[in-house]
Amino acid sequence: MENQEDVEPQKVRRKRIRMPRVLIGVTLLLLLFYGVATIFRSALSDSVFQFDFALVHIIWGIGVVALSLAWVVWLVFSSRGGLFLSRVLPAMIVILAVGALVLYRPVFTGGMKISRWEPRFWNATTLTASADQRIEALAQATEKDFSQFLGAERNGQVNNLVAPLTTLDNIVPLFRQDIGKGWSGFAGRNGYAFTMEQRGNFECVSCYDLGDGGTLVWSHETPRRHDDPLGQAGPRATPTLDGNRIYAAGANGMLVCLDITSGDVLWEVDLADLLGISLAESEDSQGNRVQNEQSKMIWGRAASPLIVDDLLVIPGGGPLGEEQVSLLAFDKLTGQEKWRAGDVGTSYSSPVKFRIAGKDQIVVVNEASVTGHNPLTGDVLWSHPWPGNSDADANTSQPVLVGENQVLVSKGYGAGAELIEINADGDDFRVETLWKNPRVLKTKLTNAVFHQGYLYALSDGILECVDAETGKRVWKKGRYGHGQFLLVGDKLVVHSEDGSLHLIKATPDAYQELSEVDTIAGVCWNPICVFDKYILVRSDIEMACFQVDTGQ
Repeated sequence: MENQEDVEPQKVRRKRIRMPRVLIGVTLLLLLFYGVATIFRSALSDSVFQFDFALVHIIWGIGVVALSLAWVVWLVFSSRGGLFLSRVLPAMIVILAVGALVLYRPVFTGGMKISRWEPRFWNATTLTASADQRIEALAQATEKDFSQFLGAERNGQVNNLVAPLTTLDNIVPLFRQDIGKGWSGFAGRNGYAFTMEQRGNFECVSCYDLGDGGTLVWSHETPRRHDDPLGQAGPRATPTLDGNRIYAAGANGMLVCLDITSGDVLWEVDLADLLGISLAESEDSQGNRVQNEQSKMIWGRAASPLIVDDLLVIPGGGPLGEEQVSLLAFDKLTGQEKWRAGDVGTSYSSPVKFRIAGKDQIVVVNEASVTGHNPLTGDVLWSHPWPGNSDADANTSQPVLVGENQVLVSKGYGAGAELIEINADGDDFRVETLWKNPRVLKTKLTNAVFHQGYLYALSDGILECVDAETGKRVWKKGRYGHGQFLLVGDKLVVHSEDGSLHLIKATPDAYQELSEVDTIAGVCWNPICVFDKYILVRSDIEMACFQVDTGQ
């Protein structure tokens, strides 16, 4: 009998698929880069590299595309895997990549800098607006414009929303995106918003289309950068709209007048050069390069331009140790200087037009006083001491008109508030203090508003109601930090320092918060903007827009 050998079945050895170490390493590095840049973006933008976070989106986008392509090539030609790894998975990657490009589009902040990716079909009805329609909307002033710092009347009050604001629970978030450094607020008109921001070594005046998801329409760049360790980088002032022109003042004193439809320069004046102030460049304790004026405005100019009839009015200043110029006036159409006024140092407050004792006046809080000026000549009509030092306990808050002839001044640093009364006797003016209270309305980085006999403000970060007649506190509650707020109808819209929006009844009866929503990241010292159907907020790193529910 023939012996038969047992034949063992041959074991099939599956080849081990070795993942390419280089691709894995580059993928992990890309993820690490994006994570670190996101966490430390504020610090990086203030560093010596003057890092613009919009560049992260470019690097991230290029990296994702390149790595996806590399993984597909490896899976198809080198992985030696089965049908799923070598064919199905690469096909899925390609389909997902193409689908993402079809469904999403990049939103640019200027040049090739990508602010974010958003759905291509976002608000499609607005995307079809023609260039002519956009130009008409930009140039046409309306009664709903938020035309300047703190609103149309520069008093922190808004009464022209498309619908009453009763809650924040149903406001619609339109977009949220990165923005350049700075503490400027927004001006708004016909669905467009205007602000100032720092991008690298350039101060930018920017126009954004709110209906098109915050797309940048135009941006004017000035090669200037203000930076300091405490106040950080960027422009501080809010642009001013007037007809088909927009006016903006940079932190180092470059005053520009631009065509509102294109951002083209119509005229510009270098205030530092005009007043003989040189710009010093040095390094702070961390080695960051800092550019400041050789004047007392070490935290950067913050005054927003004021339009009075045919004039543009702005605080002046002067070199250290020399006579100062309190106010400057220019022809708003040509930029020609019309007058200079006052000889006291400037503050971080903005001039405002009031009618006091039957006469129009320009009122401005200076470094250590508050003054009233003749709008035609700039002549000082009256002056009242309001102590301050622009490199220490600075005056930053706006004067507030109370009634027909009373003006409130307020500040932080333990100074509180004072109500003065200005009376006219022919061409002479008499100023009298009605009350002074260092315990109320300590508005360090914000402003007070007057409503139906009461004053409201963030007093050292806590919302406070004060009786305007007596200067006594009625209530104080709600910790919002050094945020900002507006009086909208009979409600206070408060944006906290850490990025939450609150709606509070403006009533002396009691503190009543009605609703709250989260908004953006970053430090929210920037003034807020409310107009038409929009609520705009921004911080040192982000901006966001919400739409008020009209009930339709």
